[in-house]
Amino acid sequence: MPAYRLRIELQDRPGALAQVTAAIAAADANITSIDVHEVDGSTAVDEIVVEVSEGWAPAPLAEALADCGAGSLLSSRRMTSTDDAVASALRSAAAMVGGSPETVDAECRSALLALAHGSSARLVDLDAAAREPAARLALDRRTSIVTRDSDSTGIHGWVMAAVDDPVEPAVVALITRPLNVRFSATEVSRVEALLRLCRLVGAIQPRRDADSLYAWEPG
Repeated sequence: MPAYRLRIELQDRPGALAQVTAAIAAADANITSIDVHEVDGSTAVDEIVVEVSEGWAPAPLAEALADCGAGSLLSSRRMTSTDDAVASALRSAAAMVGGSPETVDAECRSALLALAHGSSARLVDLDAAAREPAARLALDRRTSIVTRDSDSTGIHGWVMAAVDDPVEPAVVALITRPLNVRFSATEVSRVEALLRLCRLVGAIQPRRDADSLYAWEPG
């Protein structure tokens, strides 16, 4: 049975989620999981996984949500697998333990993509981070950031730059995806937790010349 991952913005008030779930049920979709991703002021962003029949389309649901004022459909993506992203990332983390450098790198990137639902993911060391605007900003602030960016072809999208450690960073994870949906606070937290785990199992080795972080001028 096809499944979709929906990201819906709704009012952070009693009864709001009930309205959303009623609209989803009316759209002939069966909810299999709900994950609260972010609460910002008076609104929240929920990620809802639904099972649907073949030929189902999210557009009528988006219209129904807007018409009844229950919420806004920020994004919808058909899932190629019903596998849970966190479970997939944990399996990758387990494969890193005792793995070869090539295996560790591949599994780390796989876990990053699973947790953040990214289009691309890579790890850059401190020297390479100095040449990446988002990574430089994250290192300058000593915290993970989410920003808009464009690649060499001019295609715009969101970039998450996550540091593995705010005190003694060794790498920055750079994850991208299209501009239609911003990375959530939950996804940032999950990526940071994965990077800390990678560091604990030896997949990330800290450099001892930490002062080199500021050999370049912050942008």
